[in-house]
Amino acid sequence: MRAHLLRILCVACALASWCPGAEPGGRPAVDPALAARVSALLRDLDADDYRRRDAATAAVEALPGEALPLIEDALATGALSPEVSLRLEAKVAALRGRAAATAHEAAQRRDFEWARRTTLAAYDGGGHTNPKWDAAAREALVLHVRPDFDPTRSTRDDARIAAAQQRALDLGCDDPFFLYVQANRYRTAPGADPRRALQMMDRAADGVLAGPYPPVRKLMAAARRADATCRAEAGRLPVAARRAVARDLATALSLFAPAAAEGAPRAVLFDAAAAAFRAQARLLEDDRTALESVRAAVDAAAPGTGLAELLAANVHLASVDSIRARRESSDADKAKAQAAACADARAALDAALARDPQDVVALTEMLRCLTYANAPRGEFDRWFDRAMAAYPNNLRACQLKQAYLARTAPAEERIAFARECLAGGNWYSRIPLIAVDTHLRLSPFDRPEAHLARQDVWNDVAAASEGYLKRYPNAVYDRTEYAKAACLAGRWDVAKTHFDHLGDDGVHSVFRGKQTYDYYRRKADRIARGKA
Repeated sequence: MRAHLLRILCVACALASWCPGAEPGGRPAVDPALAARVSALLRDLDADDYRRRDAATAAVEALPGEALPLIEDALATGALSPEVSLRLEAKVAALRGRAAATAHEAAQRRDFEWARRTTLAAYDGGGHTNPKWDAAAREALVLHVRPDFDPTRSTRDDARIAAAQQRALDLGCDDPFFLYVQANRYRTAPGADPRRALQMMDRAADGVLAGPYPPVRKLMAAARRADATCRAEAGRLPVAARRAVARDLATALSLFAPAAAEGAPRAVLFDAAAAAFRAQARLLEDDRTALESVRAAVDAAAPGTGLAELLAANVHLASVDSIRARRESSDADKAKAQAAACADARAALDAALARDPQDVVALTEMLRCLTYANAPRGEFDRWFDRAMAAYPNNLRACQLKQAYLARTAPAEERIAFARECLAGGNWYSRIPLIAVDTHLRLSPFDRPEAHLARQDVWNDVAAASEGYLKRYPNAVYDRTEYAKAACLAGRWDVAKTHFDHLGDDGVHSVFRGKQTYDYYRRKADRIARGKA
């Protein structure tokens, strides 16, 4: 034991001596507090008292992903006792998963922080600030920058954003970038009038493109106005619209390089590229030529990032849906065209993954491609495992597997996968809620209670929903989903409990509108009171 203790102390001293910036090979700086924490755990793992050893083993499970290189280096020294090595090696797989999640989510946080920081900087540098409306405008802009999906977002939040924007406008705010943000928010809202959206975007984009705004903001304004112009026209583009779209596209394509050079995130450049492609496809009436032109600009601006390949894959996969909708084509012709589109998407994704085998977006899109192609189960599962290894919190990958099984597997296999997601207990990722979605999808439209009222099914729905809401009580989207499931299962007391919690703040779109939401809310209240 003394020899083991000496070896442990040697490793611990080495870990404790590390300091930020001292790591070889360009690895991220090690937090000294984390190194000291790992050192202490290594000593406790070799303690004589089994209670200290067990407590240290449990503590290793709770280490953040940043601890992985410390653990791997400790194992590599060969100085640890066999028992300590076995205990650590058993936890390394979980730490590797946590490290992968940490790296991906850190990149997502950087993108979000970039969006919030540069949004305010664009307003402050636009030359239209005024003490009269600055506070209202900045509040509206900060509220506007949200994650793509936020389960805590309620109708009250949307009303607050709209009120903040209107308050700034009422005070006289005429900043073009602020007007652009307002126009884009309207453009993407459900039920937006395409012509009104274009009118709002037209005025705002003129000001952004003429003003002292960063290249990425000009890029987005030009690309989105081109897209808005196309959406405002139902048929073939009129001559004036064609000229306007061609002008904006030329501007947008010229701005990809400076936008990339100033550090615009890949997701932002992708959004601009997708908008530019849609407009170019309408203008040229030829998807392949449109893709080549936009892809060339993107590849020149951001080489080696996989952005051009991801754009191509997205375009090819989107074409599968349009092929399916063709009424004039035979089933055989549709199948042939879909197979060709999936093959093109697969080639683009293979190229992206050749550049970066751990590209989470490319791995997830590969699952989408395999789902559309009805790939063999073994092939899909291999790619699914690879995607989850690269990012263990990949909810989208689990949703795609759910969709794949819906196309290829019986209900029993879909339920088995849903229960795997629930048993994993990865609440942070929302993956256990796959169980709720699976059972809702398996419920017949005309008689949903036939499935949801089954005790084993309701046990899944309740375990997933209650487990998540216990940890994230402000998740109004998921609370609304649970209330809906309770209504469809005839669990009116459960539905009333969650409607009472939500009040008017439920996500009405879950019920396909406020009228239906209010109808079920009243019904749950009436029936639950009657039972009482």
